[in-house]
Amino acid sequence: QGNDALKRGPKYYEDAVKCYTRAIDAGSSDMEKVAVYYSNRAAVELLRKNYGKVIKDCEEATKRDPNNVKAYYRAAKALAGLSKWPQVLEKCEEGLKIDSANKELQKEMDNAKAKQQAKLDEQKKKDAAKAKAFIEESSKGRAVRKACEERGIRMGESVYDGLSGGQKADPFIDSEGKIHWPV
Repeated sequence: QGNDALKRGPKYYEDAVKCYTRAIDAGSSDMEKVAVYYSNRAAVELLRKNYGKVIKDCEEATKRDPNNVKAYYRAAKALAGLSKWPQVLEKCEEGLKIDSANKELQKEMDNAKAKQQAKLDEQKKKDAAKAKAFIEESSKGRAVRKACEERGIRMGESVYDGLSGGQKADPFIDSEGKIHWPV
């Protein structure tokens, strides 16, 4: 009944979930069947983008039948929906241990690797930009200090430490070599 409701489309997804839930609650002693019910309910929840429920149902399915490759795949898809790339890779690896030729799992794994690498690359760019900005700010401060020292301008340490002293703009040297110290 759950499969029929699922095939009828999005309007019937709730009915499909209820059918699979009734089947699970019936308490069959055939653990493989129960695993299939959990996995099928996870498939419906995946379509509904209820990723947390998908992950829980897939865990229940694999507890009852560790060879249920569809449960690993659906869990990986749900984790991908949450952008949890390391966990996606784990689920894919677990599933591929059972069925190393599974193209869907392999595709999901490749996608997760690419997304994880893109995330790492993006973080590296952000870190590099922060470092560059820090170095530039640090250089500006040193340039102002050096210009003050070269001109014989003496100031106390507190001025050097804060440079701008809580002002909206920092001191800077313009293209003509003039020191501008906002007040």
